[in-house]
Amino acid sequence: MQVLDSTNLDSPYQIKPMNVNKNAQYLYKEDIFRMMAKLRTHALFMFVRNPFHRLLSGYLDKIYTANPFYWGLLGKEIRFTGVVDNILRRPDQKTVNSIKPHASCYHNITFDEFIQYVIEAENTTARKRDPHFMPMYDLCKPCQFQYDFVGKMETFKKDFTFVMETLNISKFDVYSLEEKASEDVFLDVASSLDERRKEIVKCISMHEAYRRSWRHMQIKGLISTKEVYPFSEKQSLYLTPFQLVHAMKVARSRSVSRDDLKKQKETFFVDIFRTVELEKLKKLVKVLKNDFEIFNYDPYPQSVFAQNVADRLDFSEVFDVL
Repeated sequence: MQVLDSTNLDSPYQIKPMNVNKNAQYLYKEDIFRMMAKLRTHALFMFVRNPFHRLLSGYLDKIYTANPFYWGLLGKEIRFTGVVDNILRRPDQKTVNSIKPHASCYHNITFDEFIQYVIEAENTTARKRDPHFMPMYDLCKPCQFQYDFVGKMETFKKDFTFVMETLNISKFDVYSLEEKASEDVFLDVASSLDERRKEIVKCISMHEAYRRSWRHMQIKGLISTKEVYPFSEKQSLYLTPFQLVHAMKVARSRSVSRDDLKKQKETFFVDIFRTVELEKLKKLVKVLKNDFEIFNYDPYPQSVFAQNVADRLDFSEVFDVL
C-alpha cells in the first residue's frame, strides 16, 4: 500500500522497519458506523494467519529478539501484573534468581509468560491489549464489515496475486518478491539491531542480541542449526550491519536443503509450544475461539496438543543462546 501511494518507492523492500506503518490510517479510533459508511466505496480485503503461528511470530519479533521499545512497553505489563507473583511463589530458587538481573529491562520474558498475558488480556480488563496480539476478529471486525476477500498468510502468494489481479494492479510480481524475501529479513534484522544498540546494551550485551537474532532466523527456518553464529563476544562489540547480513547470507547459502529447513522450523514450533503448560494452551484456544472458527483454523493441531508432546520443555532448552 505504501509503494502504491508513493512516487519514491518501487519495492516494499525499500521501506525501513521503523517506517512500516508510516502514513497508515487507524480506523479503529472511529465510530464503527462512520467507518462502515466511509469504507462502503472501497474494495475491502484482509489477511489472516494461523493464531498459533501469529502469536509465536509476534513474541519472537517484539520480545525475544532485542527490542527495547517493546520490552519497556509490554514487558512490564507481562511480568508484573500477577504473573511474577506466581513465579516468585515457586520453590525453584533458580527461577527466582533468573528474573532478578536487569529486572527493569524485561528482556527475559518467557513464552509461557507471554501466553499467560494474552489469555488475561482477552479475559479481563486488568490487562492492556496490544494490537499485535489481539484476535483478528476484534481487529478487523469481519462480522461487521462485508469484506470482498479474506486471504491467508499460509496461501499468501496465490491470494496476493488474486487481489492484485482483481484490482488491476500489475506493479508487483509476488514470485520475484519472494526471491528477495530472506535477504530483506536479514537486512531488517541487522539495521534494527544497529539502530537500537544504545538501548540494547543497557539490558544485554550486543553479543547476546546478535545471537538471539541468529536463533530467530533458525526458528524461522532461514538458517540451519548446523550454522553457528560466527563472531566472538569481542567481535560482536564492533559488528556492522553489513558484516551480519553477509554472515547470514553465507549461512543461508550453506543451508542447502529446503526440506530440512522446513522440518527444522516445524520442530522449533513444536518445542516452543512445549514450553507452555497444556492447560494454559487450552485456555488460549478458548480466548481465540472466534479466530479459529471464523477463519477455519484447527484449534487443536497435533503439533501443539499431540500426546507425544505432553512432556514440557524448559524455556532455556529452546531459547538459551549463551
